[in-house]
Amino acid sequence: MYQAELSHAHQRGRLVCSEALFVGVGIVIVFGLPESPRYLYNKGRNEEALNVLCTVYDKDPQHPEILKEQSDILQVIELESHESKSWFDILKQDEVQTGKRVLLAYGMQFMNQVGGINLVV
Repeated sequence: MYQAELSHAHQRGRLVCSEALFVGVGIVIVFGLPESPRYLYNKGRNEEALNVLCTVYDKDPQHPEILKEQSDILQVIELESHESKSWFDILKQDEVQTGKRVLLAYGMQFMNQVGGINLVV
């Protein structure tokens, strides 16, 4: 609705319809994407993770951007591995603001559903 209200009349139809198009395209192409590097590092598949990073950023394994991204991912995995795992942990306020992130994601999805996107799609 927000997009429809703010679009110029001659662009409105194209812009509003493009959202549903991109949702559908996104659903279709997900199956062709590689696993996320964070998931792969978390499972000990470090070489695969590094290959994904190099492919996504189109850089060699020794490039500073790749090394920084790899280091950041491994630091977060290390930080998370020292903590207990329970369903209530997703709501706690820790160094990486897990609770805030979860509530923001939940709120966005809730508003998406309340906005009627399923009816449109």
